[in-house]
Amino acid sequence: MKQQPLQGVPCRPQTNGKAERFIRTLLGGWAYGAIYRSSTERTAALDGWLWHYNRHRKHSALGHQPPIARLTSGTNLDGTYTYAGLGFRERRDASRSR
Repeated sequence: MKQQPLQGVPCRPQTNGKAERFIRTLLGGWAYGAIYRSSTERTAALDGWLWHYNRHRKHSALGHQPPIARLTSGTNLDGTYTYAGLGFRERRDASRSR
């Protein structure tokens, strides 16, 4: 049996809330959160913003911990959370903090 991925209704946060919320945070914090001289400068700032978002920014849904805390905590015993979604620097820093 072939499985198909589930897709929510486009532009409807009720069906795709986590992705919509991340995009809203991304736009407000990185894309429009600072004044950039060029698109190249904005692109260069993305890695640093993602590093801050994953390593330092407190998330209320995670008990006011950054997302990286889920990888290194005892709550990840079944391996549900992996390094796949993190950039190289986040994976390297997470493995050092163990």
